Amino acid sequence: KATQSSGVNYSLGGSTTIYAGFGKLDFRNLYGDAGIKITYISGSAFQNNNFITSFFGPDTEDTGERAFQYCYQIRDARLSPNLKRIHNFLFCDDSLLTNFEPRVGLKVSSLGNISFRKCPITGDLSYPNATSANDGTFEKTKITSVYCPKLDSVSATIFKDCSALTNIVVKGSTIGKSCFSGCSKLKNLYLMTTTSITFKQYAMNGVPRTARVWCHSSVGPASMHADAFYPPSSAKPYLRFYVKNCKDEAGWQKFLTRVQNPGTTGYTPLTASDKKLADYP
Repeated sequence: KATQSSGVNYSLGGSTTIYAGFGKLDFRNLYGDAGIKITYISGSAFQNNNFITSFFGPDTEDTGERAFQYCYQIRDARLSPNLKRIHNFLFCDDSLLTNFEPRVGLKVSSLGNISFRKCPITGDLSYPNATSANDGTFEKTKITSVYCPKLDSVSATIFKDCSALTNIVVKGSTIGKSCFSGCSKLKNLYLMTTTSITFKQYAMNGVPRTARVWCHSSVGPASMHADAFYPPSSAKPYLRFYVKNCKDEAGWQKFLTRVQNPGTTGYTPLTASDKKLADYP
């Protein structure tokens, strides 16, 4: 059901799930043919629809929650380049979805809770004006790079088990629990914040020791959980931190003593008193 919202703009969906629709749903010529634009997809509109294989909505600038969740046959989804947000559970568990657009979304302001969990979407994503995110947005996807320089609190599990992810740019004053856990190919993490950084539990668990963390924070990190940098292997050098315009060498040194290069017997763990505090310092 398409409901007029204003002028030529229509919302698709409503209070019931759309089980109709088969194969490719293509609205690219809808305005030319009928003079209307589908600008909004209602929450749960296509949830559990196992018949659609693709969705082309060049005028769809917003959706509700779960709009395409559990669409197990969808492989390609292309929304408007003016998309306003990536909503909660949007394509959650759509296990064949390999392509999503917009890959560059200048108007995307927020990233939702497990929006793409287990979707094998690939390639590079850029949402330069996204300032907030919920947990697990891209968990277990195949994306290779992410550019979100205004994303300050990088939420828990947002990139967990992204096994193809190599380069990330975020603001990052808070690196959430298990945020980059399992990112086994990570090469470069750019933290653009100029304030102190907090690393939460398992934040970097499983990140390869060859990875590099590029920091713009002039002061040492505010907090580091005892297990934030649990190492994947004691046989390789630990990941490296590069600090621009460092004005707190003592603070950074204090932090880095907890992220030491391993010796022949492995890395140096936190002391018992450190673990008792749960967060350091």
